[in-house]
Amino acid sequence: MLTFNTILKQENIDPATVQLVRHQDARAIPGRTPYDLWRAGDGRLELYQRIQKKEKFEVGNFLASFVATPSGDTLFVGLFRVNGMGIAPRRRRLIPLSKKTERECICTTFNEKIDYPNMSATL
Repeated sequence: MLTFNTILKQENIDPATVQLVRHQDARAIPGRTPYDLWRAGDGRLELYQRIQKKEKFEVGNFLASFVATPSGDTLFVGLFRVNGMGIAPRRRRLIPLSKKTERECICTTFNEKIDYPNMSATL
């Protein structure tokens, strides 16, 4: 049976260093769900997953990012390495799913999406 961990191991990535995140947000206004942000391909999904109220990602580890589709399925959208964390600048605190601004948020910095050809072909 082919599992996500099997694919990670084929790419020499220890599954213990990968945090799985499925983005689905009930606060989203129409046209701004995590799925919509991913489909737009303009970086808003990456911004959305960078801005958190609490520290959720471990520096040095990977983040496997998934979104919920309109039909409720789960779609893999990318693998990222967590480079660091800090306080998000005020201008970055706008939640892309709504028009609200958070008071203070953690800003996670990632490498750009990591390209693993075998993962793309397999998934």
